[in-house]
Amino acid sequence: MQWSEINPFSAITHLQRRPKLKVLLLVQVIFSFVATGFNSIASVSFLRAFGVSPLQIAGVLVAVGIANTLVQAGLIGRLAKRFSERNLAVFGMLIQPIQIP
Repeated sequence: MQWSEINPFSAITHLQRRPKLKVLLLVQVIFSFVATGFNSIASVSFLRAFGVSPLQIAGVLVAVGIANTLVQAGLIGRLAKRFSERNLAVFGMLIQPIQIP
């Protein structure tokens, strides 16, 4: 395996050459930026609004991380075989706004 095959920047460049995927990539980048900001701000908000401890917040974030890992490792492959990666990507983008409280 060569570096050019696994280089993430070359993969992004390759995706940008395809008009339909270019829009999808842009939407995903914007959502990822917002979701990361939400995760950062949520911790501070939980501290102030609910009076929880940093340890409790860490516990919630660890549990969510483990759940995400299990879903991606055990479920996404099966779903992709059944529904196609494209359909899963579209469905995921449609439900992402619902996931943010």
